[in-house]
Amino acid sequence: MKRLRSVKESMIMEELETLKKQAYDAAKEILEIGKCKAGDLFVVGCSTSEVLGDKIGTASSPETAQAVFAGIYQAVQEKQLSLIHISEPTRHSLIS
Repeated sequence: MKRLRSVKESMIMEELETLKKQAYDAAKEILEIGKCKAGDLFVVGCSTSEVLGDKIGTASSPETAQAVFAGIYQAVQEKQLSLIHISEPTRHSLIS
């Protein structure tokens, strides 16, 4: 049972690393297309539920959020940009 848990944890870690790389690649592509330069702002609003393929607010995941943030943050830091994150409750109040 312990070995099975270890294998499962290892698979989850691999998936999170893949997600981090995908977030990095996506952010880097957006920054290049947008011709962002040092000092610009990069605004992010995302739902971990949607990242996981579910409806907003139904599958929140701090681990997923951390992986996505780490990937985006790395791309933003490489360009010396400022990162602004709009949280789920804030985003809903701005949209409504």
